[in-house]
Amino acid sequence: MSEIEMTPNDEPQAEQPAQAPEALQAQVAKIENSLVNGISAEQEAFVVNSLVNGISAGQNASVENSLVNGIAANQDASIKNCLSMGISAGNDLTAEHTRAVACIAGKDLSLQTAKGGVLVCGGQAQLKGSSVGVVIAGGEVKLEEGSRILMTSQQALVFGIAFGAASALLSALLKPLFRRA
Repeated sequence: MSEIEMTPNDEPQAEQPAQAPEALQAQVAKIENSLVNGISAEQEAFVVNSLVNGISAGQNASVENSLVNGIAANQDASIKNCLSMGISAGNDLTAEHTRAVACIAGKDLSLQTAKGGVLVCGGQAQLKGSSVGVVIAGGEVKLEEGSRILMTSQQALVFGIAFGAASALLSALLKPLFRRA
């Protein structure tokens, strides 16, 4: 496998309907202005102005101005102006002007004017002008300039225990109503 660069074709093809190509595999993947089903790069993945179903990078992933279903990088991930369901980085994760349902970082996590549902990191979490639902961090959580968190790690733990207990109790109470003869 070698390096793959994909840019849009200069000539419009009106006869063929637009279809996403199959998943791309390469040492280094550079995708720009494209629609791709998936990207698997053994080293680096660079995606700009694209719509991608999933990105898997053996080392680092850099994504800008794109809509991506899922991003996984074994080392660092740098995300800017993106919308994603989930972002995972083995080391550090940096996101600016990004919306993500879940962000997971092995070490430090930094969000700047971003929004997220659940953030999990092994090190520090730094939020600047960001809003998130839950932060679970192994280290310190730093809130700067208008950042908001709905629940802290301790509150999320208590909520999870209470929700689990309530679900078990409700299930036990409703079980006799739905027994079959």
